[in-house]
Amino acid sequence: MRRILHCCIFINFFFIDQLSAQVFALDDDPVINEDVSVFIDVQDNDLNLGAGSLYTFLISAPPNGTALVFDQDSIFYTPDLNFYGVDTFSYTIYNEDEIPSFASAQVVITVNPQPDFPLAQNDYDTTAIETPVTIDVQTNDLNFDPEFLTTVLITPPLNGTAEVLGGISILYTPSDDYSGDDILQYAVCNSAATTFCDTATVFLHVIQTNFFYPVLENDSAVIPIGGSAAINVLANDTDGDGDFLYVDDLLYSSLSGSIAINLDFSVQYTAGEPGTDIIYYIGCDFNTPRYCDTATLKVTVPVTLYYELNIPNSFSPNGDGINDYFLIEGLEIYSSFNLKIFNRWGDLVFETTDKSILWDGKAYGQVALPEGKLPDGTYFYVLQPENSLTLYGYIEMRR
Repeated sequence: MRRILHCCIFINFFFIDQLSAQVFALDDDPVINEDVSVFIDVQDNDLNLGAGSLYTFLISAPPNGTALVFDQDSIFYTPDLNFYGVDTFSYTIYNEDEIPSFASAQVVITVNPQPDFPLAQNDYDTTAIETPVTIDVQTNDLNFDPEFLTTVLITPPLNGTAEVLGGISILYTPSDDYSGDDILQYAVCNSAATTFCDTATVFLHVIQTNFFYPVLENDSAVIPIGGSAAINVLANDTDGDGDFLYVDDLLYSSLSGSIAINLDFSVQYTAGEPGTDIIYYIGCDFNTPRYCDTATLKVTVPVTLYYELNIPNSFSPNGDGINDYFLIEGLEIYSSFNLKIFNRWGDLVFETTDKSILWDGKAYGQVALPEGKLPDGTYFYVLQPENSLTLYGYIEMRR
């Protein structure tokens, strides 16, 4: 007789209850393009073995964007502007069981790069009149892609010229004598397969540095027949800006002698026939723009002139007892006189009306070298004897 054994399957309902209460969250790996937002249904690949709906909440934020839970199940992700690469954040899901079950997962987002427009920003610069300036316009421009930016001139300046240097900076040269404001427009473009450009404006201010015209005063001199003298016509001229002055040209209608401009901008006059020469000299300042003025130099060549005066053209005040003083022979016959000595810059270094006071090469009122000694060089005298014409000339001082 065969015995049949009956076996039963016992189901542990408690285990099933526990299993049904579990939820499982799986990682997500969406791929999007740069600067594009996306809804990520993170629950799409998650599992709920319990009762009710699943709910989603964030447990970590993405470092390169923002994430917001939408409708309790999806997550709305927005990458930061111009970000590309990999971004991550984490979330947790739970169900509606009496004892909810929780599970967490990570979202790994790949943001693919896309070509971006560069951002060109306005530039401001200054330069002096007639002075070129190089403007590195890309310094404050933004490039969001790895390609290099290239500068392109769009609108040239109104009061000058502009040239792009090396595809980056702009060389601006203002027009001659122009001062004031100027503008130009440029673009920066990337070098990708698809070209993207942006434009900006350069605002320029050209500064004037010369404001005053020189003021020239008329000059006169008396030079004997056959004599020659370097006349410092600029000694009594001024400039409101304090600019260096120079003689630019000499004009005349007729001339009995000869004239030339020396390297120190004095006027060299060599007397010819007796008479009077009127010479117009143009004096200009060394600045931009250049300003000039005109004055006259009146040179008189008398028929006879001071044969009783012997004015040396050099002396050597070195203490050896020979030519130590600037001595004018014959000056004693005049009851009064005025003698002035100037250096090459027109500074008064010596003056006397006393016949007993002779110039020994020292400065009175200013000290140029120890013990008041002046340096060797060329000096100019103005001698005005009483009731006589004023004499001009030069002296070489060599110790």
